[in-house]
Amino acid sequence: MIDLTKITGRDYAYIRLYENRVVIKNPKTNDSVEKKALLPFSSSRLLLADFIVAENLIREILPEIYEKKLISKPLAVLFQPMEKTEGGLSRVEKASFNDLAVQIGGRFAKIEEDKRELSNQEVIDYFG
Repeated sequence: MIDLTKITGRDYAYIRLYENRVVIKNPKTNDSVEKKALLPFSSSRLLLADFIVAENLIREILPEIYEKKLISKPLAVLFQPMEKTEGGLSRVEKASFNDLAVQIGGRFAKIEEDKRELSNQEVIDYFG
């Protein structure tokens, strides 16, 4: 079986989540957009408490990074929760991030729990 991603390449979305704020970066172009949510998606306990609000915010940002074109290549999404991770993420929280990746068009999803900002090459290398 041929892996089409080797032929067509991939688009990458490096998404750092803060309380009611998202920073999305395309590590191939170094384009980055940061937006604060108009409606909160975080609660006092959870970074991703309102899935729909977070999804809508990310969907609003993605076209700004990908020059308003449809993402035609498989999208590899790396989520990096930057707050509210004390004690590590639960399975439910990890499943929520994976579901969110699918909802925004991701085919591949990873979660980085380290809070150090990754370089563009580190993000790309994350997916092998």
